[in-house]
Amino acid sequence: MATHNAYLAYKRDIQHLLYWIIHASNSIVDSGAASEDAEVTVPLNTTGKITLPVLVFMSKLITKHISPIPPLIYHLFHRIIGSRCFSCSVAQQGVVNPDPEFEKIYISHKHFIDAFAEAFRVLGGDTWAAKQDIGKEDLESEGTLEDIIFSQKFSNLKINEPEDEEGDQDENDEESDQETRAVNSTQRRQPRPGRGKKGKKGKKSKKKQKPATLDEVPLESYHIVEADNGTMTNYLMAVHALWKEWCELRSFLQNVWHEVAYDDLNTGVAGQVSNLAIAMIKQSESAIFAEFPGQDSYEAVMVAATGDNIGKVQRKFTLNLFAIGLDPTKYEGQDNVIKEQLLLYAYQDLIDFVTDFQKTRSGEPTPSMLTEIRDWDPNLDLQGVTTDQRLKWRRSYTINWLYDLVNVFSHVVVQRDTILGEKHAYEKVDWSAHGKWHEHRRLFGLNDFAGFVTALAMQEPGTNFKHRILPHHVFQLQCIVDSMTTSRGWSTSGLRGHVLGPPASEFRPRQDIDQFLNGVGGDGKGFLLGVYELKKVFNRNSKQYGDPDRHKADCELLQSLQDDFAHWLGTSKYNYGLKTTTSSRFSNTDSNGLWEYSPFLCGVGLMDALELAYLVGISIWDRVPEITMLMHLHNLLVVKRYISQPLNLYAALQAIEPTAFFADGKIPSFDSRACDFRDAFLARTREHGSHRIDFERPSIVRAIRKGDVRTILNPDANRFSKKRPHVLGYRQADWNFKRILDKDAKPDILTTLKMELAKQSVEEPATDKERDADPCAHHGVKPTNSHNEASAEIFPVFHGSRSEINLSEPECKEVSDSKEATTGSTSDTNSEAGATVHSNGAGDGINFSGRDLLRVLKHDILSEVCGNQFYLSFNPIWILAFCSVLFEKIEGELEQRKDPLYLRAYEAEGAAGTDKRIALTALALYEQDDECLKVIADAIQSSKPGFIEFVYWEEMNFTSNTPDELADEDVFQEREVGADACAVM
Repeated sequence: MATHNAYLAYKRDIQHLLYWIIHASNSIVDSGAASEDAEVTVPLNTTGKITLPVLVFMSKLITKHISPIPPLIYHLFHRIIGSRCFSCSVAQQGVVNPDPEFEKIYISHKHFIDAFAEAFRVLGGDTWAAKQDIGKEDLESEGTLEDIIFSQKFSNLKINEPEDEEGDQDENDEESDQETRAVNSTQRRQPRPGRGKKGKKGKKSKKKQKPATLDEVPLESYHIVEADNGTMTNYLMAVHALWKEWCELRSFLQNVWHEVAYDDLNTGVAGQVSNLAIAMIKQSESAIFAEFPGQDSYEAVMVAATGDNIGKVQRKFTLNLFAIGLDPTKYEGQDNVIKEQLLLYAYQDLIDFVTDFQKTRSGEPTPSMLTEIRDWDPNLDLQGVTTDQRLKWRRSYTINWLYDLVNVFSHVVVQRDTILGEKHAYEKVDWSAHGKWHEHRRLFGLNDFAGFVTALAMQEPGTNFKHRILPHHVFQLQCIVDSMTTSRGWSTSGLRGHVLGPPASEFRPRQDIDQFLNGVGGDGKGFLLGVYELKKVFNRNSKQYGDPDRHKADCELLQSLQDDFAHWLGTSKYNYGLKTTTSSRFSNTDSNGLWEYSPFLCGVGLMDALELAYLVGISIWDRVPEITMLMHLHNLLVVKRYISQPLNLYAALQAIEPTAFFADGKIPSFDSRACDFRDAFLARTREHGSHRIDFERPSIVRAIRKGDVRTILNPDANRFSKKRPHVLGYRQADWNFKRILDKDAKPDILTTLKMELAKQSVEEPATDKERDADPCAHHGVKPTNSHNEASAEIFPVFHGSRSEINLSEPECKEVSDSKEATTGSTSDTNSEAGATVHSNGAGDGINFSGRDLLRVLKHDILSEVCGNQFYLSFNPIWILAFCSVLFEKIEGELEQRKDPLYLRAYEAEGAAGTDKRIALTALALYEQDDECLKVIADAIQSSKPGFIEFVYWEEMNFTSNTPDELADEDVFQEREVGADACAVM
């Protein structure tokens, strides 16, 4: 089961521990051994629910009759107690001024911790905790979590066994084994929870049936029955866990956007990582608040965390900040850190914007709001102003940007009212990304958020909307704002307050979008010109075959995408003037401020566009044979030595798509017969024509015209080009990390995560000792080299390509040691107890923090967007246009020479009814005529750009992705940017 955050991990640990304890206790009672014990009397449990005193009683019974206790049970106790201690420490911070409700919460925590600590000690936990090698036990010998908890494999447990003398164990081995087998026979009859047999009600048996009733009790029903305030205590634990999770992920994302602004990380990578982080918060809140219906809004969360008055939050919490580095004066804003960590500024800005917009629903701020947010200066020196001025500057940006977002997103409906005289009740319009107006493109990458905010803003004045704002909405807005402030040198830290530095003067949020659309350095070889050139090629080809509809569907698809990219990616019609819509709030500095001042929007928009460009490209590749023809001809020319060595473009395409051009990746070689070259080609092209006809069905064309492109561009439906980059699976999985890891992740991603976790140290609260958490050791995990192997296939083809690309390993920046930050009396925010954890969902019980998961997935994204996997970095439209033009050149040369093979393919009787290019290629591969092959070889070698010429980016990132480098990078980011893990204090 996926574990989304610390609270969900805590609940899962409780369920697993109680399952083991209750079943172990029932096994002892069922065996009759408990009847001889006058001190401890525990009845059979048939509900999965126990109180704290019963937990202690059961533990006493177990320790008298079962030995040894599996180490995993001690680990579960340790994590549960640690989680409650963490939440208790946060609750204590809320009792700066005496508060009866918080006192009750604190007492509830104390009772729980005391009971679990006693049960832990009774079971021998102190002895376990005192071991020198704590955390390094060989748990593999005991089995996985599923083996121990669900299967109840107590092969080494001794019932009624004296524990004081080891010699006694040897003397009674036979008797002990018999008793163990008796216990195991009982335990083996207990299936996993919720999977009991059905259809046998009313049947009587001589065997005891009471334990079997647990078979129908699902794992989720195992819990501790606490006092009346137990629900509130659990709710606060959930709130604290969610709070900590968004602080941790926000800190990480600030690091990522710092890389974008200062270290040239591609904005698309940061956008995709941000989408994953937002999805983590969304999934956590959904899973948590299913337990607390009606308490899922951000407002409810904050009331629970801070009391009735959110505005007085700083009276409830205290925070000690410690300056790090040589210049303590550069860390400002300490008095505002708690509000920063609670995301209260972003929430209040959203509330104020929606309230103001509702008053007129005209798209114009009210006079009072206009006075507050007018004349926003993007170049304000943030280091030279006060904290209050800086906060006002950010607030002005946020509200202005939200006005532009809603005005752009709603303009389709608004214009129909102002121009066509239609009358739409804005409060009733479905503004969602999949609503009635979704076929009209308005944004890339942020449609869901824009639809949500627009729906709130378009309600009638005075409409209550706060209950509709969930934590992930506020977190997403905070991420949007952080991407801009980070590029201006301003980040926030849970330990250091406001961290200031010089702005990234050479950074432009749209820089990667411009390269994607218009090429490197404005050379025109971007996606837009590639579409223009390919459409011209298609028109010539249609005339050649006398069929004006030959490429009609593909041209419509390309035109639809070209129009959307040109008008809505990196720009909006504010640039051209929306005469019937209010002007941009940033008109004084840049009318395209919606994009120019939002790295986040540029990042998520670019990623959306890259995915669409790839899907459209390989979809057309699958129907148009020119690339396949040249791949087979190139292979023949290399084998027959007409070309001395493989050319970069063709070698790279073969490495990227091993099975797209040759069936099963089997490439004819020197020993192959002539017919093998031909047959390998025909196996990949004989269906091209039928696939083109299939694609031109009227329903497909209508889908294209509606702009609903994604529904028809599934790589699985392609005949040949089926490669689905890992990154594409993120959107399909709705950025749900569990679905990504379970289904879409490459094997080395999970391995890297496990190796990362194995390297980390966690603080042991019970012993205050540091130990290594090494899950890899007891799961036999070994590192894989799939990334390195994949890059080894493709990397050599780049030599001799664009000279400005630096293929060498980047130099490591020297990082000076900095003084470690401490937080006084607060709990260690990096400790295992308070960590935000995510399960890999593979059933092995390994947890990953959200930060670890994002760090590894970030490198996976980077490798496909601008690294050594290349899937989303090359321009498929330009490659197809180039190959088509090259084949036109080959046709022209052969026609001029009146080549016999050309005449057979193009002018012989019956040639008009065939695909002439496919026929020519098949003849060349089979006949292998010397003169014909020389002409083809000369044409191919005269136009031999490196693969890098078809890459969108000026700079690529070829760094390797080993766990050591990921860990080192994270440490470097922590020290450089100052975005440390959040501490709730």
